[in-house]
Amino acid sequence: MYFSSRNLLVSTSLLSSALSTTIRHAPRPDLPSRVIHQFSDPTWLENIVITSVASTLTGANTIYSVNLTSYVPSTNSGASVSKVAIISGAGSLNGLTTLSESQNLIIATDLILGVIWSINVLTSEYSVLLDLAELRPPVSTSLAFGVSGLKALTPTTGDTDQVYIYYTNTGLMTFGRIPFSLSTLNVTGPVEILTNAYAADDFALDPEQRAAYLAYGTGASVLKIDLEDDDMSVVIGGVNDTLARSANETVLSGPTSVQLGRADDGLGWAYAS
Repeated sequence: MYFSSRNLLVSTSLLSSALSTTIRHAPRPDLPSRVIHQFSDPTWLENIVITSVASTLTGANTIYSVNLTSYVPSTNSGASVSKVAIISGAGSLNGLTTLSESQNLIIATDLILGVIWSINVLTSEYSVLLDLAELRPPVSTSLAFGVSGLKALTPTTGDTDQVYIYYTNTGLMTFGRIPFSLSTLNVTGPVEILTNAYAADDFALDPEQRAAYLAYGTGASVLKIDLEDDDMSVVIGGVNDTLARSANETVLSGPTSVQLGRADDGLGWAYAS
């Protein structure tokens, strides 16, 4: 997800639905977008994740905290922005998600180095958490991007110590998952590649449906993959894609991010940017 013009935007605009054939292009007039903070030039904001401490986002390999506890929408005031950490040595931070709320840990992908960083949002400590061949950029192509999108999900076994770290590697055109222990902060098994045919960017997970929705920019589509049997289909767009047999007629130009609605009339909708 990309935030332009150095602005942090709170928005309920629905760009497109990936869960039905109905498309909304206009934002809701009763819930307008608001700029709640403008960063100094030349700050580039790349992604955002919600934590129990505050919202955090990246810019110039820096993690910022945006505390909305005292935010008042009617007056557009009360947001508190602070710097959590500058990740020195990082190539280009991109994907961002919460790994463990109890440990105050978030994780971030590095497109250039092809690693996953961990950041403690309270202590500002950071380190390379995962450095695996499956995360690195390809060495034989011009697309020198590695791991991009990132999410963590507890498996259906009910073991609260174990999570799957899901990721996309745009350069290798893979979408996979890594079994991981929250107590030891180590990988517990081999990396599983769910598909190796699409250069997807960011994605969203639907735990109840056990599905992932991938933003496939070069295919002008949002893809759905079943996390249990790896079945793949086009949900929206993709008329020129190899999965065109299951595509609809909606034109979707270069999607880079997908998020799922979480409450009220947002349920059952996916937001593609």
